[in-house]
Amino acid sequence: MNEAITAWAAVASALIALSGVKVAFFAFKNQVKSLAVSVSADLALKLADNFDSEVSIARRGRVSNAFLNNLKIAEADDVFDFFEQVGFLCVRAS
Repeated sequence: MNEAITAWAAVASALIALSGVKVAFFAFKNQVKSLAVSVSADLALKLADNFDSEVSIARRGRVSNAFLNNLKIAEADDVFDFFEQVGFLCVRAS
């Protein structure tokens, strides 16, 4: 009789432990999702500030004029990097 009670207690303990793991997993998953949303919002604000800055506007103007005149300009990499970050943010958000 004691062996049966011990076996059932072991099964019950295992089920309780598994349910605890499940709860911890979903809590961790929710925290990761919340952190990702927070980081995405912070990155979006930084990109918006960068896009609206006078330096960035002037740089985009110089790069677009260079492309219109079939010239290569080193600053083009900075503009492309900015839009690459915007692309990564959009892919991450979807």
